[in-house]
Amino acid sequence: MKTINTNKVYYFRATQNIESDLERNWSSWNFGQGGITTEELESIIEKIENNEEVELSISMMDEFIEAGSSVESDWINGKKHYFINNDIEIAELSDNYWVLIDNVNAEGGLSVIELESSTYEDMINECEELNNSAVGDGDSVSANDVTVFYKTDTFVILESK
Repeated sequence: MKTINTNKVYYFRATQNIESDLERNWSSWNFGQGGITTEELESIIEKIENNEEVELSISMMDEFIEAGSSVESDWINGKKHYFINNDIEIAELSDNYWVLIDNVNAEGGLSVIELESSTYEDMINECEELNNSAVGDGDSVSANDVTVFYKTDTFVILESK
C-alpha cells in the first residue's frame, strides 16, 4: 500500500493516456469530445482568411466567428496551434483530430481536482467517485509540477513535486 506524504498535494485527473497529457500540458473542452478533422479545420481557416463569417462547432461548443476575424498559428511543444482573434485556441489532440483548448478552467496546464482524502484507501475511493461524476471543473496544474502517483485505465492520481 502506498503512503501519503502530507507535505504533498494530490490531484485526480480523468484520462486514458496520462503520458500524452503530461507531454502536451493542456486540456481540451469536453474531455476531447467533438473534435474536427484537419480538412474541416483547413476549411474553417480558409473562410476566416477570406473574411467570411463562420459557425465554428468544435469540442461540443459553438462559436460564431465574425467576418474580418484574424487567425494566426504558432508551434508550441512541437505541435501547431491556431488562434482565432487571440481568443479561441485550437490544437491537434491526436492525429487528424483537432479540439478547442480550455484556457478558462485549465489555463496553463491540465484540468484536475484536488483531492481531500488523507489516507491512500480514502483517496482511491474519492477518485472512483469522481471518475463517475466529475464534469471537468476544478483546478489546473502544470505538468511540470506533478508526477504520476497512481494510475488506472480511466484516471490517475498526480502528486505535487
